[in-house]
Amino acid sequence: MGHLPNVNPLEPLSTNYRKFFGDTAEIIIDVGTRDGHDAFYLEFTLNSKHEYAIDANPEAIKLTQKNYPHMAVIHTAISDYDGTTSFQQVSHEREDYVGCSSIYAQKLVDQEDFKGNVTNIEVPVKKMTTLLSELNLSDKIIDLIKVDIEGYTWEFLMGLGDKIKDVKCFHLETEQDATHPNHKNSKMVADYMNHNNFYLADKSYEWGWHIEDQVWINKALAINNTECWS
Repeated sequence: MGHLPNVNPLEPLSTNYRKFFGDTAEIIIDVGTRDGHDAFYLEFTLNSKHEYAIDANPEAIKLTQKNYPHMAVIHTAISDYDGTTSFQQVSHEREDYVGCSSIYAQKLVDQEDFKGNVTNIEVPVKKMTTLLSELNLSDKIIDLIKVDIEGYTWEFLMGLGDKIKDVKCFHLETEQDATHPNHKNSKMVADYMNHNNFYLADKSYEWGWHIEDQVWINKALAINNTECWS
């Protein structure tokens, strides 16, 4: 299933943020930004003051900088270690295929549509805690983090570590089926978030039933509608 026309998949995210935290998100981080459009939508709907758009694909970085020069745009992959990694950069006429660029993903090897359109490049990779320190955000409450990194959400969470407690709201793209050898699926991600005192406010399936978009609310930081989990 492809992208649903005339449906904004981020609407549940902004709606639930407002429901539990109010109308303003001071700090928004978009991990796997692709073109910056999602970060801009969240900036507009949540009146944010600081937006950070992150991507490992150099072409995505150039496009986001062109589209939104006011944003802080950072070139790095996000995982559970610091260093460098091999990155599969997709060049294709289909925008959704370009968005599949990733640290190793099995479908980019197996699927015929990608043959001849994938280039392996070396890119920096950082833990989220490392990047937050570099951005002087280690001691800040983060209002919202959106994560769309093609099967590496678990690694993002491991690299975020205990800082998870200082994030009000997450949008996490997860997958039912394994995308790489160490992949952790939607249920394992959900179990981890529940264990860390988050409330699952919404689930949606923009790209079909095998890919799940989860919206999570930090119970300890919510200021409105806390009766949802009491």
